[in-house]
Amino acid sequence: MEKILTFNLARVLKKPRTKRHRVGIRLVRELALRHGKGTIAKISQKINEKLKYSNLPKRILVKLVRKDNIVYVLDVNEKIEEKPDVNKSSS
Repeated sequence: MEKILTFNLARVLKKPRTKRHRVGIRLVRELALRHGKGTIAKISQKINEKLKYSNLPKRILVKLVRKDNIVYVLDVNEKIEEKPDVNKSSS
């Protein structure tokens, strides 16, 4: 399942400057779980970088991808990187 959504982060801007990153990440995680209908939310590095203290946007455009019960919060142009399983033997 893939969705592209816009999350409104305007209420985060009312918080003190030192707490905005933490509150923004928490809000994105809650919204991802609500709209993605999963139990675990994983936020990509690009989204994390967009939510820094100094350049926190009022709205953010994200792509939600659900696999099993994990909801991945990605940038719109980003894809999930599949890591090869180390435990599997090639023979």
